[in-house]
Amino acid sequence: MNRALLVVRLSRMTDETTSPERQLAATKGEAERRNLKIVGVVEDLNVSASKVSPFRRPVLGPWLTEKFGEFDVIIWARLDRAVRSMGDLHELAKWAKERGKRLIFASGPGDQMESQSNSERVIGRRRTFARSAGGVAAWCRMAFDPCRSTATARRAGSWYTNQQRRPS
Repeated sequence: MNRALLVVRLSRMTDETTSPERQLAATKGEAERRNLKIVGVVEDLNVSASKVSPFRRPVLGPWLTEKFGEFDVIIWARLDRAVRSMGDLHELAKWAKERGKRLIFASGPGDQMESQSNSERVIGRRRTFARSAGGVAAWCRMAFDPCRSTATARRAGSWYTNQQRRPS
């Protein structure tokens, strides 16, 4: 039985919010559905994913940097509860692949993302350039493009594979 770490994150905690409870219920349900043993629950409340990388979060950070031998799978309710930038997603996926961990999102885009044997298929078989107003922003590995297909993006000039050269 694989060991699961459940993660809850909320940017702004208020008295009225029920989001942490809903996230915990979703992650517990996913762990049960997959027959995983829950070994820990991480709650980073009042922590912005756009400002703080998963590795620097107060509660999750030590699990990723020091206690990573205590679990095999990390479960979030949704992808946006884990990361808010492609850079952080890339670093998290790279970390998981290097350590043989699976990243699971209970619902939404990326819910099938795992970083073991099928990681190359899901996370990054296609290496692409991301273009910004100033030119090529950075190399990134695409997990998914919820807005349009790669072919559509290529025709629009938004994405270039590593086998194509950026037009001058």
